[in-house]
Amino acid sequence: MTDIFSAINGALNVPLRAIDKVAGYMHDVAFRCEKIETTVDKLTDPKNWPVRAAARRLRAATIGYASGDSPQQKRSPVTTSRAMTMTTLAALLGLSVDQLLALNPQLARAPIVPAGTTIRVPARV
Repeated sequence: MTDIFSAINGALNVPLRAIDKVAGYMHDVAFRCEKIETTVDKLTDPKNWPVRAAARRLRAATIGYASGDSPQQKRSPVTTSRAMTMTTLAALLGLSVDQLLALNPQLARAPIVPAGTTIRVPARV
């Protein structure tokens, strides 16, 4: 029989494995875009340059999304000065807990955010 903490840990690792799988697919797309760029470069026909440009944009966007960056959401890092709950941290930043977790999925692993943790928050405009 497993203890409750092992069961919780196992349940929390399921979404992480799914995220890793999606990131793997995104990196595969980026690799295929890079192959397209290389092929178009070998052709040296100016008519194909829009295809190369589109492949570069798609590759850059895919790599950005796979690494957690979003062009619609500018982010800036913040380091916590003391340990606190996610609810407290979200309230201090003016975010909901869901928004905080969307920007920092690694925080879902523990109920307390330790002091010195670097987190991403929306950049102030």
